[in-house]
Amino acid sequence: MSTQPDTQPLRALIRDLWDAWCAHPDYHGTKSPACVGVFTHPPGRGGHVESYIIGDFQGVLANVRWGERKLGDFAGIVPVWADIPVDPFFITVISTSLKSKAARAKAARDELKRLLPPKLRPLVSLARKANARRKGAFLKIGEESTKLTKRELFLARWLNAATRAELEVYIALDDFWRCATGRVHPFEVADLITHQLPLISEEGEP
Repeated sequence: MSTQPDTQPLRALIRDLWDAWCAHPDYHGTKSPACVGVFTHPPGRGGHVESYIIGDFQGVLANVRWGERKLGDFAGIVPVWADIPVDPFFITVISTSLKSKAARAKAARDELKRLLPPKLRPLVSLARKANARRKGAFLKIGEESTKLTKRELFLARWLNAATRAELEVYIALDDFWRCATGRVHPFEVADLITHQLPLISEEGEP
């Protein structure tokens, strides 16, 4: 009885990877076939349940542990398909996962921007910028320290009264700060909006 491992499935996979890669629009001569590492996760951005790492075979394998930390459960390696991009020099990640804190924060900001009117959307990036700064950056000339939090400083010193009033039509100021700085799950953002934008009728009138 042979104790050698059965390598037939691996050889078949490599053959399928090469066949798909050679037929791909982005094909360029490489020593290893381009392929896709698939990671599954609960519904994320757009309701999708898969994220991908795309690159050569060795590169995808080398990033499996990173993918399991940031994307989801490793489901296997599959051949590239025609409309998935393959970069000739870098590993590519296509992620819809909300597993990582950074991914959830970005998704929350994107959802908040979607629900706010265009005029107010730049405030989301402004709040993120303010949150990334040290408190000293908020101090006025001659002011050595403050007991105010970054949220309080941002609302009081980065937004004027008219902007605060306009923003409060759509969302409470504290909730805005939490959403814009990644402290709210993206699926909860819509529940915090207090005034939805009017729908447009077929005639183009609200």
